[in-house]
Amino acid sequence: RFPGLPEAVNDGQYLVPRMTRDGLRAAITGPVAVAGAHIAPRLVLRLLNDVGDRQDELPLVQHVLMRTWDHWAQHNAPGTPLDLQNYEAVGGLTDALSLHAEEAYQETGSDDMKRLTERTFRALTDTFTDPRGIRRPTSIQDLAAICEAPESDVITIVEIFRRPGRSFLMPPPSVPLRSNVVVDLSHESLMRTWTRLIAWAQQERASTALYSRLVREAAWYDEGAAGLWDDPELE
Repeated sequence: RFPGLPEAVNDGQYLVPRMTRDGLRAAITGPVAVAGAHIAPRLVLRLLNDVGDRQDELPLVQHVLMRTWDHWAQHNAPGTPLDLQNYEAVGGLTDALSLHAEEAYQETGSDDMKRLTERTFRALTDTFTDPRGIRRPTSIQDLAAICEAPESDVITIVEIFRRPGRSFLMPPPSVPLRSNVVVDLSHESLMRTWTRLIAWAQQERASTALYSRLVREAAWYDEGAAGLWDDPELE
């Protein structure tokens, strides 16, 4: 029905290949050089080896380099290169993002705000539809309803996790948070590397599985295809 449309779609597609080791090396050293600093060759080698076959390589490398840079800027004399001690101090590629997210979590303060943080992130993640984990963008208004909390408290939590230098949640800080603004994880790597969120997502998946089972059983009961539960299911 639309001559030329398939050709236009094909012309608009470009598959970005997986980065080679040399390409990743350039992505590590290039920004540091542009900023007028130096990175130790042994740290570059360590990063390349730590990345390996990780599926979230670029977001994790970006994050750990940002954290390594911040540590270097605070603790090293001018002229010294970014080195292994800076990298290891922030947790390395494996733990840097989790430790950073944990810092934000501790900043939420009271037990009530920590519970609200948990419910917020459980609402934003979905490991039931896809065990690998997918994002579930949700508006401020809906998050407040799900979490049974004032929108102002939800906004406080989101602000903590989207602060410049963190950016765990979207939209970016330049966008004012209102009822209809949609909140989302900045990248799936957060739900695969933040230890606390991994546990929350597993609990949410179990809860969702039970809820789905109850819905199915209730529908069958309404159709006369199943009876009421008895032990051990009822228990």
